[in-house]
Amino acid sequence: VPASRTNYAKVTLNGKYIGVYVNVERIDKAFLANRLDDAGGGLFKVHIGGPGADLRYIGADPLNYAKAFEVKAGEPGVQMSDLVEFIREIRDAPDKDFAARLRQVFDIDTFSWQMGVLLLAGAFDQYTGLGPHNYYLHREEETGRWRYLPWDLDVGFADRAFGRVPVIDGWNAAWPVFKAPRPLLERIEANEELLGLYRERAKKLLETHFHPEKLAARLDRLYSQIRKDLERDPFPKRRVTNPSDRSYDDVVVSMKEFFKKRYETAREQLARPGDKPPVRKNTRAAPGADRGGPRPGKSSADSPSE
Repeated sequence: VPASRTNYAKVTLNGKYIGVYVNVERIDKAFLANRLDDAGGGLFKVHIGGPGADLRYIGADPLNYAKAFEVKAGEPGVQMSDLVEFIREIRDAPDKDFAARLRQVFDIDTFSWQMGVLLLAGAFDQYTGLGPHNYYLHREEETGRWRYLPWDLDVGFADRAFGRVPVIDGWNAAWPVFKAPRPLLERIEANEELLGLYRERAKKLLETHFHPEKLAARLDRLYSQIRKDLERDPFPKRRVTNPSDRSYDDVVVSMKEFFKKRYETAREQLARPGDKPPVRKNTRAAPGADRGGPRPGKSSADSPSE
């Protein structure tokens, strides 16, 4: 599954230690060339959302979508027109042909894995979660197929983040639509073949990468790499999403508790899906930026534009 590579960075400024940071690979033209072998492909970034960011069709005029989708690679006029056609296909493809039609225009095989990873991790600040933002759409130059690329994965492995995001009880592993409208997710969930594909892969992920013992061992290894440097880190020793944290040791304990609860609940849900649970819905009737859930902060003045 293509995604940004990351590592830790111990940062000093003019000889002064300013903390431990996460060094994240940018998604840009170089990423397309080096990681996806598609230097000429198109690329859109959805940062804070906006009209059409939930992949609802809101008309044929590409300008309707310009607030939400920022062109990062490719010729803007052509890319925007292709984007509108993709969103229209999500809406208009007949139910009986939807799986086959979607495969022609979208990398559903990769996306089904991504759906499982983001759901099991509780990474709710994504299109697949509460907010239709923090993602890129890449269009392959040769095939014209679209690919979803997650971005800004700074929340996850926590229940009741900000005191109000019920990941374990509210985001059912067998029924992946967490909030509506999400036309792409809703049509996948309503399609027996594609829902089966997602569930099959979620089960596999759960018993491999998301087994609590394996996750706990990996967390311990990563924590050991930065523990000493975190002791001198000048920032508060807690997660922004969980102000009740009192230390980084607390964070590790809390995450391990999440691993176990998420695994047990998701395993039961996938084994016995039952009836579809109620889905959160936007309160705004008009298309526009989704205000539900936490919002990303403003970019710094020197943030890269790509």
